[in-house]
Amino acid sequence: MRASSTSRRSLGVLAGATVASAGLAVGLAPAAQADTAPGRDIPMAYPLGGEHTMRFGAMTICHWPDGKGNGPLHQTLSANAWDLDADTSNPWNPVPHIFPFNSATVDWTNHDTGASGSETVWTTGVEVGVRDVDTGIGDLAVTVTVTRSAFPTFAPGSVAPIASATHTEVFEMKSIDVEQCEGPIG
Repeated sequence: MRASSTSRRSLGVLAGATVASAGLAVGLAPAAQADTAPGRDIPMAYPLGGEHTMRFGAMTICHWPDGKGNGPLHQTLSANAWDLDADTSNPWNPVPHIFPFNSATVDWTNHDTGASGSETVWTTGVEVGVRDVDTGIGDLAVTVTVTRSAFPTFAPGSVAPIASATHTEVFEMKSIDVEQCEGPIG
């Protein structure tokens, strides 16, 4: 069976749109970004029963607090865990947005400078994490500890012994590439 000129034209438009959107995504991606740790998909007990897959991840980012060229370059850290199995497609279902209660503690150590820090955050819903944590430029050891609970959490692990789960992932992160950060964007 021969394809009609209409279907060929549609395929050409579809292929062109796909290539254009891929080019747009590459053009919008931050060029001055260091290695990112690959996401790790971890099954974790869900407070209402069963398991949900949580994607743990972390990355270092080139950052200028006052804008590029207006101040010194900083390295910041973002780390999070995202519930891949939560169904957020129904806007009338509030459960995935307000449940479960989450907490995360992100500990980091800069291998090059010896600096270290810790940040604990609380959320509800499908994601918990930190961003824009200034670590100083250098390779990092990052520990992400997440607790999900049917009851409010006050710190990872400090929840009722029922209907809760805690998991920890450790990432070794490369330093940002200063030359790439200082170079042109795009």
